[in-house]
Amino acid sequence: AHHADNVETFCFSDNSYDDQTTQHLISAADHWQPILGMSDTEASKLIRADCIDILVDLTGHMAKNRLTMFSLRPSPIQVTWLGYPNTTGLTAMDYRLTDDISDPEGFSDKFHSEKLVRVPEGFLCYRPSDMAPEVVDPTRQGKGFVTFGSFNNLAKVTTVTIDTWAKCLIATPGSRLYVKALALSSPTTKERFYSRFEERGINRARIQLAPRVVTIEEHLSLYAGVDIALDTFPYNGTTTTFEALWMGVPVITLMGQRHAARVGSSILLRLGLDDLVAENYSDFIRRASNLASNKTKLLELRHNLRTILTKSNFLNYDRFASRMEKCYRDMWLTWCESSG
Repeated sequence: AHHADNVETFCFSDNSYDDQTTQHLISAADHWQPILGMSDTEASKLIRADCIDILVDLTGHMAKNRLTMFSLRPSPIQVTWLGYPNTTGLTAMDYRLTDDISDPEGFSDKFHSEKLVRVPEGFLCYRPSDMAPEVVDPTRQGKGFVTFGSFNNLAKVTTVTIDTWAKCLIATPGSRLYVKALALSSPTTKERFYSRFEERGINRARIQLAPRVVTIEEHLSLYAGVDIALDTFPYNGTTTTFEALWMGVPVITLMGQRHAARVGSSILLRLGLDDLVAENYSDFIRRASNLASNKTKLLELRHNLRTILTKSNFLNYDRFASRMEKCYRDMWLTWCESSG
């Protein structure tokens, strides 16, 4: 959705994957250049030769990053965005793109080596999968109990998350918990997960565990069996939160202190779903239990969440691209002024 008269895009790919998504990105970019296997010096030389004005890192400190290349400063302006929910700590990284809910002004700035640029209306957008099935009306299932769920990476399911989820189950008699994650393909991991809930008074019969499925369509169709998604903390879900909402499943989140613990709030508050944002653990349990007992509200959310998302700025790609371009243009003008 970038405007071609304002922006020319160069993508430097350090990735060995070549699938349908790769091909889509290649077709969308003005220029595509693989740098897999190149040294930092070689990649930096290539980027300089293309006269890149603003170089954007999308990986941060995640696996297979190229942050050491950024230390060679192949571009006059260097920005980090999206892939890593924290500062890079690099003096060579000039800016970090975020928003005013994920990183409140006057609080988060002191924890970053970069200058924080808060994108108006949020630093995220979302494109639903073309393979997403239709939302399933929960009244058709007639199961007679409420199912909480989480499809987040199991590494995000911390001890305090398990403590809080267990209390949600206790506060909601007869409720169940459905957890799906890649790590649950291991029998040992599954047994350990059951045990952690049993230690908190939850019978394993109330817990359903599932491993990763093959296709996105299968993955999203599993939300038909979930009534309320429970977010993880202090590392919230992001894509998983959008996917749950798209499938008509409300997500209860806990607003924390740092970016990774506030992204869920940034998404929900911008959608006007303030009732789903908790201030503390007790509030999280109360909101989950209250929503579980409100069948009318659950049904209303099931029917309306996809429409709410569709009408939101998260799916207004032209508007999002314009906001991003404005941020980049401001960075460029600042650099030009400081360079005389």
